[in-house]
Amino acid sequence: MLNFDRFVGIDWSGAKGKRTSSIQGAQITRDGSHPDIVHPPIYKNWSRAEVADWIEVQTQKDTRTLVGIDCNFGYGARVLEEQLGAKTTAENLWAHIEDVCADVPNYYAAPFWEKYADYYWFGGKQPAWFDAKKLRRETEWACGEVGLGQPESPFKLFSPTQVGKGGLAGMRMLHDLKARCVARLAVWPFDSDETCNQAQLVITEIYPRQFIKRADLGSKKIDNCRDLDICLERLGAGSISLPFVSDHIADAIVSAAGLRQLCGIGNSVPNEIARPAKMSIQAALKEGWIFGVI
Repeated sequence: MLNFDRFVGIDWSGAKGKRTSSIQGAQITRDGSHPDIVHPPIYKNWSRAEVADWIEVQTQKDTRTLVGIDCNFGYGARVLEEQLGAKTTAENLWAHIEDVCADVPNYYAAPFWEKYADYYWFGGKQPAWFDAKKLRRETEWACGEVGLGQPESPFKLFSPTQVGKGGLAGMRMLHDLKARCVARLAVWPFDSDETCNQAQLVITEIYPRQFIKRADLGSKKIDNCRDLDICLERLGAGSISLPFVSDHIADAIVSAAGLRQLCGIGNSVPNEIARPAKMSIQAALKEGWIFGVI
């Protein structure tokens, strides 16, 4: 896979409100000294629709861009096939989520988890049927096995660490962007190497915790300038001067720097990153993969 000129990290949210401080973005160029915050166009906080509009604009630029979004791009193959049939792919799932949620703005996806409520844990004591191990995707297993952290199950839809609502909203956005941008945009790993190389912008799934782990800072949340500077230095980037650091801002910043470090300085992304040995054909077509898990 051809390397990129610019790397973007987006911390994401599936919250109901139109705008939220949980959505943050940062970017760094291939030869840039440090990341910069990507600010919303008008208001203080981003909406998901504004993020999509911003991404579409980036596909029209000359620079080749890799955008990492902190949300799952698919489900475990077992659940996917139960819902939509044995031959279904992740892109079929995105389209189905959009069909179910089409009347709801800003990519909010409540109608989908209400329609398939039997697959989700909404609160209280863990249901007897909920087995996070059986529900995990291959990439979630691999991420834990190599010591890069254990992603939360997207089928748990409560608590501050839940990621399921964001994943559904993200899949709605991917479906929309693929239609709007066509060949200018690709989604890794679902699209072929050729398609990714021809696109001006490639979107991939990220797990910010892995970049903090790679910087040897353990499982801590980064919410202060000192820890952020340490993390950036270990990821090969300079410090960024900010008046305030939330864990959401930090996740976006370290993800941008981490993506650049993973992709290296060569003309091509290292093959072990572009096509991980542990990533099966099933994962590449149905489940998705966390960029950087090898």
